[in-house]
Amino acid sequence: MPVLLRQTAPWLLALILTFLSLLFPQPASTLAPWFFLSSALILGVPHGACDPWIPGWVLRRPTKIPFFLIFFIVYLSISAAYLLLWRSYPLPSTLFFLALTAWHWGTADASLESSPTLSWLLFAIGRGSLVMLAPFAFHLADTWSVILLMAPQAGPLPASLPFLPLLFIATLLNLFSRPSVHQTIETFLLLFLFYLTPPLLSVGTYFVAFHACATFSASAPYETSSPRSTQSQGGPTPSANFSSSPFHSPLPASPFFAGFPLSSPPLSPKAKIGSALT
Repeated sequence: MPVLLRQTAPWLLALILTFLSLLFPQPASTLAPWFFLSSALILGVPHGACDPWIPGWVLRRPTKIPFFLIFFIVYLSISAAYLLLWRSYPLPSTLFFLALTAWHWGTADASLESSPTLSWLLFAIGRGSLVMLAPFAFHLADTWSVILLMAPQAGPLPASLPFLPLLFIATLLNLFSRPSVHQTIETFLLLFLFYLTPPLLSVGTYFVAFHACATFSASAPYETSSPRSTQSQGGPTPSANFSSSPFHSPLPASPFFAGFPLSSPPLSPKAKIGSALT
């Protein structure tokens, strides 16, 4: 089952959505914001909510109430600080958020098959950069419209030239840092996905099919291994391990997720991305 989840299911879902997007381009563009928001709410919020349990799970120590209080004070303080920073400097804050997201996605994907090494670092940078750069390289106008929702002062559409060479470099890092038939197929499948589908649909598909699906399936051995020893040492129950394995810790990134205002007048699905992207 883990092999099916980590390889066959992601590829099949990506191919199906790409094929449907080609057959029905207008409905795909209309439904893309809803798909993106659904992926964030259904998978993003739950795995972010597991953050308080990550230190206790990694250290095999119980997560007690005093830690929860300290955690949420720090969590909300960082969120408030980022909100103030975002309101004062929206474009730099947005770019920092995108870079942090790319790093989180890249390192999580890299950790599925190897421990931190030079090749791990190169693959992490390449994978995260590919996912973040491809929408700009292939659909710059649509992607920039989302950036303008978060940073209205971002200005006119930038030139597309820098994004294509950077995406080419990221692709090479993916291919040469971890040479295998599996990674080659997956890299080119991701490129086709981002090229043929709207940005929000492609990013949402990557998050659901490749990032979340693979990391959840990879955490299955941690769920079922030595539950008695884990509980005897006071660690969290296996259900808490599902989305909080050490290689997929969103702890450094998730405090920034609360930085976007959620209260606003009625908005279209695409406009909601700007106020509730994370």
